[in-house]
Amino acid sequence: MNNTAKLFKKEWTLLIKPSIFIFVYPLLAFTLLSPDYPYFLAFWYCLLGIPVLFSYFKGNKDLEFTSMLPIKRADIVKSKFLTILFIEMLQIIVAIPFAIISALIVNPEGNLVGLDANFTLFATQLIGFGIFNIIFAPLFFKTGYKVALPTTFAYIGYFVFSVVIELVIGLIPAMYNIFDGYGNLGAQIGLLAFGIVFFVVTFWLSYKLSVKNFEKVNL
Repeated sequence: MNNTAKLFKKEWTLLIKPSIFIFVYPLLAFTLLSPDYPYFLAFWYCLLGIPVLFSYFKGNKDLEFTSMLPIKRADIVKSKFLTILFIEMLQIIVAIPFAIISALIVNPEGNLVGLDANFTLFATQLIGFGIFNIIFAPLFFKTGYKVALPTTFAYIGYFVFSVVIELVIGLIPAMYNIFDGYGNLGAQIGLLAFGIVFFVVTFWLSYKLSVKNFEKVNL
């Protein structure tokens, strides 16, 4: 087992596993079943858990301890990113069945106050996660202990993007006809593919920037 795997096992054992809220937030994806609800909020809930976990890292002096071990700082950062990836992908996976039920049974006529539970919604939220990650993580690892400021800026980035995309698609008829509803699957799946690529690229860039920042931190 390499250092990253060992560190992630430590994250799971000491932080993720005891943190019940990490598993409760994804279940709030049931709000996708509401007929009148901004569905992007169903994905935002998981982002509440990430800063809380990083606050635990700070409170337990986790970075100070692990930095004294004979391991690379890049491995420490990588283990934290695996934690972020676990939380965000858990949210996506849990949301899928709720979105299917919403589209086929509960809300086949669509959501009245925003995007429907379709491929566009998942695409935009993957982009939103990417924006959150590339703001939050590098800012946190610039100090290794400040959580509030990175969280504030990351939330602002996420919410500004989510609200703007909702308004653009909702208010521009051409965009609405393509990306809302359940009809134009080709364009929506294409947007989903873009969202996946955007998430992967920003996740990688966020990791690289975080490693670069953390290498300079004197703990």
